[in-house]
Amino acid sequence: MFYARSSLHLDDSELEEFMIELTTRLKTGGYICIEGKTPEDKKMARSQEIRPGLWSDPNESGHVRRLWSEESIQKLCDQNRLTIIQLSNHNDQFGSFIRFIAQKNW
Repeated sequence: MFYARSSLHLDDSELEEFMIELTTRLKTGGYICIEGKTPEDKKMARSQEIRPGLWSDPNESGHVRRLWSEESIQKLCDQNRLTIIQLSNHNDQFGSFIRFIAQKNW
């Protein structure tokens, strides 16, 4: 299993390369669980895109975050032949997040 919560600070092309490496090493039946900020999050709303999929928050000294959406997750899973097991949005005191669990079946 691979798990990341708001820690993949990669632009779109870097994320694509990372996922190829990850899925190559992940065993058949293995899981990937990733959680990150959505466009609805107030910190993302005030941030500026610095590279495709990667945003910088001027209110937090340029802190970098990856932006996630249902569409970007679906595309990423399709490209890497992953089956989405769960996809959910949630809001809490830390902001607006999306979480997905995907499985490698090849």
